[in-house]
Formats: sequence, structure tokens, C-alpha cells
Amino acid sequence: MAIFQNLQEEDIEWRAPWLLSGEILYRCGDFDWIPLLGIWGVVGYAPLLVLRQYKSRQFVPTTQGLAELAE
Repeated sequence: MAIFQNLQEEDIEWRAPWLLSGEILYRCGDFDWIPLLGIWGVVGYAPLLVLRQYKSRQFVPTTQGLAELAE
């Protein structure tokens, strides 16, 4: 992955999961997601999406009858 080729030591911040801080890491460079490294590879995590889903009510929009309106 190209994103990891240019990483420097100062670009990575390691934290213990039990230490809470007021800061939220929500992007990695120009990307709106954060790569989470695990033992089975990398997973893209989008915390802004999670925050939006957590702090606001989510719903599935009604699609019944939309085809009639498009005619």
C-alpha cells in the first residue's frame, strides 16, 4: 500500500486503549479513514461515519412508490 511507504516515525502515534483523551483521530493524511492494523491485515475504519451513525438517528428511506414519481 502506497500510504505506508512514506511513513515516518513521527507519523505514528501509539496509545494504550485504556487511555482516554479528548482528541479524536478521524483522518489519515488526505484520507477520511484510518487504517487499523491487525494480525490478519489492514482494515479501513471511518470514524466520522461511525460518529454520524452513533450520534444521530439512522433510518432507511422509504422507496415504495418512487418509481411512480419518476415517470
